Amino acid sequence: MIKIPPFMLPDIVTVKEYVGDMGTGEKKFADSYKIRGRLEWKRIVYKDDQGVQTASEAQLITSNIIPPKSEIRAHDHVFEATENISNKSLTGNVVANVVILKQMDQMEV
Repeated sequence: MIKIPPFMLPDIVTVKEYVGDMGTGEKKFADSYKIRGRLEWKRIVYKDDQGVQTASEAQLITSNIIPPKSEIRAHDHVFEATENISNKSLTGNVVANVVILKQMDQMEV
C-alpha cells in the first residue's frame, strides 16, 4: 500500500476499533490508537448496508482501513465509522481510504 504523505494528513484522530457486541447489547471496542488523517466537514448523502439513504456530515481521509461501527474522536466530536471507500491507483494499490462518518455527539471536556 502506498502511504499518503504526512503533510496531506494534518489531523490526528483517536480510533477505537469495533470488535463486536457484548451479551448486554453494548458495543465492544479494542484499545484505542491514534492515526493521521484529514477530517473534512462536507455533507454527503449515501446508502448504508441496508439500502437506507442517510447523510454524513464528515469524512476522514487516511491511509488506514477502519472497521464499520468503530469510534473515532476528533476535534471534540465523537463519530462512528459507517463505510470505507478505497481509492486505488492504476496498479491496484490503495492510495487513500475515505471513511464515511456519522456524528454521535460532542465529547465532554
